[in-house]
Amino acid sequence: MREMQMQHSAELNISDIRTISLIEQIDIDETGAPMNEIEAGDEQGNTVILKEDTEIGLKITGTLIQKEGLIRSIHVQYGDMEHTFHDWKNVSNETYYPDVALLPAKINKEEVLAIIFTTGYGTSIRESELKLLTENFRQVMSADPVLAVKSRLSYSATAEAGKRIFQFTLDGVTRTFEYIEEDAGFWLDQPALGNMVRYYVEGGILYASVPIQVSPGEFPVAVRLRYEYDGTAFLVSEAMYGEM
Repeated sequence: MREMQMQHSAELNISDIRTISLIEQIDIDETGAPMNEIEAGDEQGNTVILKEDTEIGLKITGTLIQKEGLIRSIHVQYGDMEHTFHDWKNVSNETYYPDVALLPAKINKEEVLAIIFTTGYGTSIRESELKLLTENFRQVMSADPVLAVKSRLSYSATAEAGKRIFQFTLDGVTRTFEYIEEDAGFWLDQPALGNMVRYYVEGGILYASVPIQVSPGEFPVAVRLRYEYDGTAFLVSEAMYGEM
């Protein structure tokens, strides 16, 4: 694959710009099969520890639903508070147990606990879910990363002389990726977002990475979103290209 980076220019045919598709998010088990939500109180299984951090007084447990490969009814003990969130879940594979981080207080002088769950995974699939809690267990909302990228990104795609050329423009910056036609068994009708979303924290800052997909196995580039807390919610303050 050969990559060329350039600033947005007249070479981009505006008539060819189309909206990036939005993958529908559904609840799946580890095999990819859809499943119904379990009502609170219906769970039958063993309690497992998902995360424990004595330094910050945190312990996260849940109920293992073996047949679904999921851990549901997540119970959070944090400081002097504790609560069971019956609609929270995580896959049962220990490799994908939740990550946690404390986001420093800036406005309300109240740290926010970030818990990053994995709710589904597979070949070219990684579904993450972010939960944000204040010290008194108030849930804090955050901007949807897929919708945030969708509103900032446009593209053009061409097929010529045995090649596929994709051009993406993100907040005025354009990057171009070129593939040989045979590099993929088939190409998506339009680049897609949503099959892989990853949240992470670096230096006390919340980020989300949303790869752009052009075929079942090809993700030429990701969009990296930086979040900032305005005292009420975490909003996207910056969008940039990131490496896969």
